[in-house]
Amino acid sequence: MSAALFVDGAYLSIALKRRGYAVDLHGLVRWSESIAGPLSVRYWFDATMDGTPSAFHNAAARAGGFRLKIHPQAPRTMFGTDGRTVLAIKQIGVDVGLAVHALRSIDRDRWDTLVLVAGDGDFFPLAEYLVEHRGVRLIVLGSPETSSAMLTSYATHAYPISTVLTQISRAPIAIAV
Repeated sequence: MSAALFVDGAYLSIALKRRGYAVDLHGLVRWSESIAGPLSVRYWFDATMDGTPSAFHNAAARAGGFRLKIHPQAPRTMFGTDGRTVLAIKQIGVDVGLAVHALRSIDRDRWDTLVLVAGDGDFFPLAEYLVEHRGVRLIVLGSPETSSAMLTSYATHAYPISTVLTQISRAPIAIAV
């Protein structure tokens, strides 16, 4: 069998940006293959305002061999801790889309190892099902400060992003304006 790589793109991009880095697609694929074996499929899940891929997403598809699943974003009214109304931009359907595609892909693409780059507790039911009912070896790459303990409890291995930073990222490119 082989492995699959499923990436919550916004999660990874934000985690790396907080550390002053940007995603290195080739590095991410190399690292994933070094711990999981050959990848039969690579998915990149993300969101943009209109649901169309950005230049980065197109590069991920071309250079990284990722299947893109780009969802729309929408403004959402939320309440801050001080009670004030805050307008936030939220992605729509990314987590559910990742779970649905993983469930479809396991049979179609025939993988037995999943490298999941995510930390959201919403992926706990997916992890539970894949590990307990499908015998999948789950490898989670996430940020300890934002990773769900319920999700990582199903992981064969859980790697903090900080431990593989030099392998999966690069310094961001400064653009002169």
